[in-house]
Amino acid sequence: MTKLRDRLERAVRSHRILGRLRRDWRRRAALHALDRTGVAGERSVVPFDLAAARPAAAVHHALFLLEGLDRFEAAILDIERLTDVDPRLLRDIRHSFRCVWMGAPFAVFHRGVNGAPGIAGDRLRALLDRMAALESPEERGFTPHRPGPGRAPAGSKVAICVTTYERPTALSRSLPGIVRLGAPVLVIDDGSRPEAALLNRKICEREGVLHLLLPENRGLPAAMNMALDFWLADPLVEWISYLQDDVDVRPELLEVMGSLQDAEKAPLLTGFDAADHPTVSTSDSGGRTIKMKRTSPAVHLHGHRSYWASVMPIPSPYLGAPKQRIGASLEDWWITCHAPLSVEKRGLLLPCAPGLVTTFLSHRDDSTWDNPSTG
Repeated sequence: MTKLRDRLERAVRSHRILGRLRRDWRRRAALHALDRTGVAGERSVVPFDLAAARPAAAVHHALFLLEGLDRFEAAILDIERLTDVDPRLLRDIRHSFRCVWMGAPFAVFHRGVNGAPGIAGDRLRALLDRMAALESPEERGFTPHRPGPGRAPAGSKVAICVTTYERPTALSRSLPGIVRLGAPVLVIDDGSRPEAALLNRKICEREGVLHLLLPENRGLPAAMNMALDFWLADPLVEWISYLQDDVDVRPELLEVMGSLQDAEKAPLLTGFDAADHPTVSTSDSGGRTIKMKRTSPAVHLHGHRSYWASVMPIPSPYLGAPKQRIGASLEDWWITCHAPLSVEKRGLLLPCAPGLVTTFLSHRDDSTWDNPSTG
């Protein structure tokens, strides 16, 4: 019964009309529940799409720019976008708040006891467990985002492009480590809403990287095409590393890529090891195990300029996010094996240096296209 209910909810959530009606109705109910707590606006926290209704409240996306969060007494959490929330607030809510209302995708928490009964149940327990998992990503085995200084491989000019959409909190964690790799960086914001886009721009300014905001969301393939075209316009750029916005990178990433890359024999490589993309063979390079694969997800792909040009434009089988049908993402399959001049069509394998790139978001709610394989 639980699985059937989840499937029905997912179908409603992804429906263009029903999903919007559901969210609007729950938005009004959550704001009404917040009003019942009696907390003044400036002492509450809300998702950015509720900011217009509560202009005095703090917005989730902005919390990571603040020093102290102890002044907040009430919060509305968007259950489907918990990665927008500062981990410090998640920890505070779990230990010092109680849930006074819950109606997915929103939950209302209150620090004090004002006579309103709290709620309980399996869904609340699952939510609290999910919040606990997001409190301290480093404790789950992921690389802390303070790597040492990296350096680009000698003898070639490398550029980096990063795509992001509606996840400023993720970008604020990943970008410092990417910048320390020592190569120029372009961040393509795939049409985030104004509040998130403003924070993305501020994060990029803080890290000293280029930021390009697309006028509307066109989906990952379109964003990748624009990012790659930007660097391909520079004839001095030989290799382009593409990264998504939810990664931790090792400082030696580009150095290792430089030791393995070859425009003819290894024109496409990766530092991300995906278990669901099988290994064909292994070898040793400088004491590091290298896996040879036929395919790899588009979490990280490092390619020669001629290779990128040969598989572009990357086609857009669906427009925008979230994706209309559940299934695997398609841009990585095009790049690695479906394009007429992909590595598989050339009879080549893709070198993978495991552990250089890891993702710190893995829950299906973290995915902007409702990827069921991440849950």
